[in-house]
Amino acid sequence: MRWFITSFCTIFSASCSILGIQGVEEPSYQVIHESDNKEIRLYEPYIMATTLVEGSYRDAQSRGFRILASYIFGNNTAKEEISMTAPVKSEAQPEEISMTAPVIQTASQNKWQVSFVMPKKYTKIQEMPEPLDKRVAFTKVPQRYAAVLGFTWWTSAERNQGLANQLIAWLKSKEYKPVLPFKVAGYDPPWTIPFLRRNEIIIDLDKN
Repeated sequence: MRWFITSFCTIFSASCSILGIQGVEEPSYQVIHESDNKEIRLYEPYIMATTLVEGSYRDAQSRGFRILASYIFGNNTAKEEISMTAPVKSEAQPEEISMTAPVIQTASQNKWQVSFVMPKKYTKIQEMPEPLDKRVAFTKVPQRYAAVLGFTWWTSAERNQGLANQLIAWLKSKEYKPVLPFKVAGYDPPWTIPFLRRNEIIIDLDKN
């Protein structure tokens, strides 16, 4: 636990404060539509470093963060340090994964994918330093449309699901087709003032 706290503080020390994260690279996107605290965005492609962990939402976040933080701190064959970006993402994983589409009917509550968005200078997975920890994998996320609901204060499995349900209902009322599972994005370190914390529920949209 002490190692985790030390690592977390080191990662964010240059770019974060109690007022929220500052000066950290984020994925590029255009806002296509905005309504209250909901947006339809067109995201540009990016690469994610991901790891799959089991356990409760909180435990999985902590363990997933440690694995990925170790990688960007130089636990790779090139011993290269990689700049921290935002947000950190997590999503529940299905028990079974289809080769063509996620199976969402049997989503497990104790499997989570935790992801770091890699800096924009990396455009191909082959360019990424090879991780020494085989639990770290990479995904190239293509250009895509996504619906986003922003919120403050803390995240929890229950609150995340409730907000996702709100966003899904809104999407259906606008005749958008959501692609599940939803993702949770966090932009700030834990010492940020709660009402200034920036979190998002993100749901990809069917391009048709």
